[in-house]
Amino acid sequence: MTDGRGVDTAYDGIGGDMLLKTLACVRPFGIVASIGQAAGPIAPLNIEEVGPRRSLSLARPSFMAYSADMKLYRVAAEAVVAAMRLGIASTIGATYALQDAAQAHADLEAGRSMGSLLLVP
Repeated sequence: MTDGRGVDTAYDGIGGDMLLKTLACVRPFGIVASIGQAAGPIAPLNIEEVGPRRSLSLARPSFMAYSADMKLYRVAAEAVVAAMRLGIASTIGATYALQDAAQAHADLEAGRSMGSLLLVP
């Protein structure tokens, strides 16, 4: 799809061994954000995987750290709601009753779901 150039930016929410595969998909001077580890912990990374030959930027942002700053979190939440109002939304993979939250988590952790999971009160 990129004629061998690689993508500009990639987001890896899987972790485990997938991070190395994600790095391999990004063009030189591209950006990789490692945002999760659903497949398990991320193995130690050899710095040669990101540079200098590839000159990649690697970020490992934390939602928990981000959400601890309430002012920043509110601005981001408002941006997400605005994007949704414009029609940008994720795929709803499944809907669960709130009392079935444990099952929703189990399905997510086991990879039995795709898209967003909704908990309905």
